[in-house]
Amino acid sequence: WPMSATARHYYNAATETTSADELCVLQMGSLEGQLNYLVEHTPFYAEKFATVGAEPNDIGSPADLARLPFTEKSELRQSQAEESPVAGAVEEIGATLLPVGTGASDRLIASIQAMRATVLATTPSHAIYLAEIARNDLGVEPTELGIINVMVGAEPGGGVPEIRARIESEWNATCTESIGNVDVITIHSAECEAQDGCHFMVPDYLLMKIINPDSGSVIAPDQPELEGVMVFTHLDRACKPMLRFRSRDHVVMKTSACACGRTGTRLKCVGWTDDMLILRGVNVWPSAIKDVVMSFRPEISGEMVISLDTPGPKVTPPLRIKVE
Repeated sequence: WPMSATARHYYNAATETTSADELCVLQMGSLEGQLNYLVEHTPFYAEKFATVGAEPNDIGSPADLARLPFTEKSELRQSQAEESPVAGAVEEIGATLLPVGTGASDRLIASIQAMRATVLATTPSHAIYLAEIARNDLGVEPTELGIINVMVGAEPGGGVPEIRARIESEWNATCTESIGNVDVITIHSAECEAQDGCHFMVPDYLLMKIINPDSGSVIAPDQPELEGVMVFTHLDRACKPMLRFRSRDHVVMKTSACACGRTGTRLKCVGWTDDMLILRGVNVWPSAIKDVVMSFRPEISGEMVISLDTPGPKVTPPLRIKVE
């Protein structure tokens, strides 16, 4: 990155261009061993299988995973509260933890200058904030820092046209988006040079399904575009493996072929299920509101707060928005 429009670069060409049938065979080859590992080594998942009266060999296809219960974030929090794996682990590998904390924007900008960094990886909102700090507080134009690519993720916004344009203008750099999950894998999807959604890059390591957030049923990828919530199952992982983990990330998934040649699905995160608002029966995402608000710049900064009189998701009109 960046590269010519005609260039096609793959990390693993065989995986990224395989057919759906070949991919299913590949995934099942790993899934069988992974499920047996979960039941034999993790009481957490053994109990889930027992709850529904299932055994690992009952799962003969990815579709059979629907027989098993979801894994929720709240369950992970509870299990970690009962026996925390954090603290002992860093010392066990002979490392030392040095917590820096937040609010070190001046040191970050100084590091970019001193190390001549060319790539900035951060959240969309922090990329904009950091540019303002450089210009207004430190007297440094962000366009002069030498950043050529701003990689954003961890929150919706990188795929919102107005936000992406703002970031690229502030840094005079290409803005690319990636999607990940701290409980699953740091980054599982990322944009190619076509920038038409984030390619799901690890189907040999991670089984991903899209479900209806209300019913929990799996949505078949038999249409060019579909929308729902991602659910993940690790195919080959020994440390903190996930089984049908419901991420709460609400995405739009494209199944059509991409100009870059990759055959896998492409994703755009539009928000978190818990953030969705229902206004007159219509699902409204804060990221979509943010896109509209950003279009009024420079009359406003683009920062906003949605003010609710009562807890969501249902909202009684009018929807009140405070803008800076």
